[in-house]
Amino acid sequence: MKYKSLVVLLWVLHLWIPGAGAQTTTTPQPANTYTLTLQQAFNLAMKSNLELKKSQIALEQAKKKIWETTAMGLPQVNGSVDFTDMVKIPVQMVPSDFMPHDSGVVLPDYIPLKFGTQYGLGLTGTVSQLIFSGEYLVGLQASKVYKQLAEQTVVKTEFDVKQSVMQSYCMILVAKANRQMLQETLDNMNEVLKETEAFYQNGLAEETAVDQIKVLIINVKNGISGMDRQQEVGELLLKYQLGIGLDAKVQLTDNLNSVAQKFSLEPIASTTINFDNLIDYKLMKTNENLLELALKREKSKYLPTLAGFWQYSYKAQGEEFGKFFDGTKNLWFPSSIVGVSMNIPIWSSGERKSRVDQAQMELDKMKLSTQQAKEGIQLQVEQSRTTYNTALDKYYREQENVGLSKKIYDRTLIKVKEGVGTSTDLTQTYNQYLTNQTNFYVAIFELLNAKNSLDRALNQY
Repeated sequence: MKYKSLVVLLWVLHLWIPGAGAQTTTTPQPANTYTLTLQQAFNLAMKSNLELKKSQIALEQAKKKIWETTAMGLPQVNGSVDFTDMVKIPVQMVPSDFMPHDSGVVLPDYIPLKFGTQYGLGLTGTVSQLIFSGEYLVGLQASKVYKQLAEQTVVKTEFDVKQSVMQSYCMILVAKANRQMLQETLDNMNEVLKETEAFYQNGLAEETAVDQIKVLIINVKNGISGMDRQQEVGELLLKYQLGIGLDAKVQLTDNLNSVAQKFSLEPIASTTINFDNLIDYKLMKTNENLLELALKREKSKYLPTLAGFWQYSYKAQGEEFGKFFDGTKNLWFPSSIVGVSMNIPIWSSGERKSRVDQAQMELDKMKLSTQQAKEGIQLQVEQSRTTYNTALDKYYREQENVGLSKKIYDRTLIKVKEGVGTSTDLTQTYNQYLTNQTNFYVAIFELLNAKNSLDRALNQY
């Protein structure tokens, strides 16, 4: 629908007039000036389009995610340093019977004793290794599928960018063609105005004839101004899609005829769809695979997790921190521990089952969406094929029609210049010619858009 509204807008502005030659230059151009064929515009967009760059960055992120997930199952080494200052050493009341003392000495029933030292320093290193985890194995598979999804997203973005560039490129060509035609018409009208004014001054024409031609000239000038604005807007849109900055200059070397010749303008009786080659369908299947793995991940949570570890520590305690390092007294004591830990899920009050059921439902929904997408692609292809054939028929009819109206306009223009035709006749034939030119370029634009849409639907760029 957005393309149809664009065509209507251009029609209202009278932008659909023939002509538009390729522009060439022999002088060096500024660094921010781009002279582009349609194919060169495609190539530039593949390098500079910002949306495409974002999808490429997302692909690199997906590659990093694979290693992140893989590393979770590889040996992990961690270290820690602990320092404590026992500002107030804890006091424990100990029965006096346990305390050595001389006979005859009377002790209280309990004696307060301080346990520990004021300072403590510890160095600890831990090596751990995941031995078995179903959730980890599924996550590793999912990270690889996620990378595949990112790769497919890049391809889809490339197709979408090419479609947008094609649209904008042709829109600018139509504007350029229109301006050239209107300028030629303006030159002819100015010449006719001079001749008609001469006839009027000699009493061979009425003042109304002069005024009618002036009205036509004003309309043509308005059309040129509108076309200039439309071309400027089209170039801004193209530069945005190319990703070259809105202050850059673009010069298009193709014209509408050369673009049309790149396509085989023949009716298409039928189309064969290979869904395995369609990027939109591939994306749906990849998302379906991700949800299948999500279901497996939830099911894997019923399995135990097994991990091993080895820890070595070196700790010191003393009343003076400086003696930890002076070597006068050995205050450091090593310790080491090796172990295996198994986490066995037993009962979660139905939480795990609920998560499995939800994952299954999400997968079922995605399968329906994939089937729906497949049918939607078939419908889109058939609609695009029908639209293309209709546009092709319209193109050939309008091509013949504009040729006839051009002959009528040229003959009327000659009669007016010779003084045997009226300005009213010229106005009528010009408006008829302008309308037919409009219809013809609308037909060209619609034909190119229809072929563009069909190629996009079949991934045939």
